[in-house]
Amino acid sequence: MTAPNGAQPTAGGQVGPDVGLFLSLLRKRDLKQARTLLEDRAQMVAGEFGRGFLCALEGMVSAVEGGQTFSPIWKLLENEPDREFLSRLEEDIRDHLSKPFVSDRERGYFTAWLSLIRLAKSS
Repeated sequence: MTAPNGAQPTAGGQVGPDVGLFLSLLRKRDLKQARTLLEDRAQMVAGEFGRGFLCALEGMVSAVEGGQTFSPIWKLLENEPDREFLSRLEEDIRDHLSKPFVSDRERGYFTAWLSLIRLAKSS
């Protein structure tokens, strides 16, 4: 479900960053604006789910800043995303989230990844 402004809902009804805009900023390597987007939303996100969601996005920015090309985020940033890789990653994440005892923070973290994977595959 997406909020009217395009932001993604998080647990407790809080709204996280617009993952479409976030992915677009990363693809343009506009890391300053991506960080600003996260910082602006961080104050509005409550709960462990929201913290996990933002933690994943912050890690993605850090991986791009650090040139960590081994990070899966680089597969999302390619002009032609490796759809096979992304499909396998999506399946692995869904499998992990289906297991019992996944914390809310972990659920938020992996939900952020799922959101970006699905967006990259559809673009």
